[in-house]
Amino acid sequence: MGYQDLIQSGVHLGHLTRRWNPSMAPYIFMSKGGIHIIDVQKTDKILDKVCQELTVLARLGRKILFVGTKVQAKTLIANEARRVRMPYVQERWLGGMLTNFSTMRRSLRRIQSMDKLMKGDAYQNMAKKERLKMKFQKSKREKFLEGISDLNRLPAAVFIVDINKEHIAVKEARKLNIPIFAMVDTNANPKVVDYPIPSNDDSYSSIRAILKRVTEAIERGIEKRAQTTEEASTPSTSVEEATPHTETQDPKSSSQEEKKEPSSVAEKKVKKTTQAGPKKATQKSAPTKKQSASTTKTASPDDSKTEKVLKKAPRKTTASKSGKTKVKAKKAAEPAAGKGKHKA
Repeated sequence: MGYQDLIQSGVHLGHLTRRWNPSMAPYIFMSKGGIHIIDVQKTDKILDKVCQELTVLARLGRKILFVGTKVQAKTLIANEARRVRMPYVQERWLGGMLTNFSTMRRSLRRIQSMDKLMKGDAYQNMAKKERLKMKFQKSKREKFLEGISDLNRLPAAVFIVDINKEHIAVKEARKLNIPIFAMVDTNANPKVVDYPIPSNDDSYSSIRAILKRVTEAIERGIEKRAQTTEEASTPSTSVEEATPHTETQDPKSSSQEEKKEPSSVAEKKVKKTTQAGPKKATQKSAPTKKQSASTTKTASPDDSKTEKVLKKAPRKTTASKSGKTKVKAKKAAEPAAGKGKHKA
């Protein structure tokens, strides 16, 4: 789809000049008959960028929430989102649908529990008034939360038609830093949105043209994701095909092992002999007590005599010295005794 198709669908038609927003000046081509004309070439380029971003998100398996509650966009939003299996909001935007997501999940669980109860026998045993009350509560909740029943966590992005009407959704998404893709007319502020698509958001045909191009981009991303999962599963099949080939080679390997068994036995014998050899050598090399005694007996007699002389010689010297000292002591004692007798 080119910019000519966009012109045919009426994407270029804006609001009255007196109702314009000055921030939309870069996207306005001209004014004619009191109406601003949007530059469709810029719209086409921006749509290409938006489609690239959405394909990336869809390829990663992320959810994109479609929001459009105005009469012209209700049915289109619901049909296109269901075709791509994405969550959507076509009725009134409930305050806190993103910022208070835990309570929304609680109400969705309540709807599921009501479904189970209504299928069982306990529902038939209830009073008529209680059954009617439960039906009313279920229908009311399904009216507003039917599109997000499969949304288990916050969406990765939000696509909005007419940001002036869905200003609460814009504020909640900005508060949670969720990227916003939106159709922005000449009476809206594009600075509030991350990816503004300058286009006519009041015409059924223009909304259909933009939504068709966006959903096609999301479909491409989903297809790419499916291809990557298939490619990731193919290596496991190749491994399974390779395993029988290895099993056919088992008999050959077993015969080779049987041939190698005698050599392994011989190697064991060689190891035993090598281990026994050093032990015998060590036994021969270690001298016994008898051998040591014989070696001492066979020693030369001259060496033994010299050793005895060296050991006895100091003893004689010490004995002679002690004898001389004893004689000197006796001689010194005798004159002392004689002197004592003379004095007496």
